[in-house]
Amino acid sequence: MSVKRLLEIKKLCHDNRVSVNDYLLAALFQVSSTNKIVIGVDARQDITCYHPGAIGNYSSAVGITYKNRNSEISQSMMEIHRLIEKCRNNKRKWLCEIK
Repeated sequence: MSVKRLLEIKKLCHDNRVSVNDYLLAALFQVSSTNKIVIGVDARQDITCYHPGAIGNYSSAVGITYKNRNSEISQSMMEIHRLIEKCRNNKRKWLCEIK
């Protein structure tokens, strides 16, 4: 991928208030035969026992299911962004209490 194309993608994402990762997931869903992709979630701010600078596995994962392969990439990335935010905000799905 050229630098020019990467900068175009970055601008498209910035203009639509989504991340480049949302764009890449949309592109991956369009070319793959899967309906579900699992992504990591940073859990450091949500774990009560976390201390800044500590070394450990402070992450979890969520599965993003998306079946609308026929939409334009710009529509797909915004829909995927909303799905990811919905999963991240529903901490019961990915966060268990560590004591």
